[in-house]
Amino acid sequence: MLKNFIKIFLSFFALGVLVSFTKPLWGDEHLNGPVYDYLEPTPVPLYCGETAKVFATTTIDFKMKMLGYSEVRNEGRKDGKLLANISIWYNPEKDNGVVFMTFEEYDIGTCILGYGVDWKFDIEMLLDYVNENME
Repeated sequence: MLKNFIKIFLSFFALGVLVSFTKPLWGDEHLNGPVYDYLEPTPVPLYCGETAKVFATTTIDFKMKMLGYSEVRNEGRKDGKLLANISIWYNPEKDNGVVFMTFEEYDIGTCILGYGVDWKFDIEMLLDYVNENME
């Protein structure tokens, strides 16, 4: 019985060693960012509209300017399929802003992901970024 226990233990130990050494070869699907495998889809109301109208209202009526934008790509890879764009808009006089997601290929348009007031900025980080990336 002891011999069987030792054989089973060594089998599992060898399997564990094999898995630990081969795991890096299984794939690199999450090398470009963190894995949020604990998140779950949640149905929330999302307000979307025709992109041209949304941006016209944002710039003309709300007097916001775009701070920046980013591409949303499949699996977070730079070579992944383009799924959408995220843009951040801000009005310094009213200290309010909005984050949009624009879906180019889908018949969704542009959706509001969030709206905020009383914005706080990391001025040191912004100055560092501008100084490092001046052309």
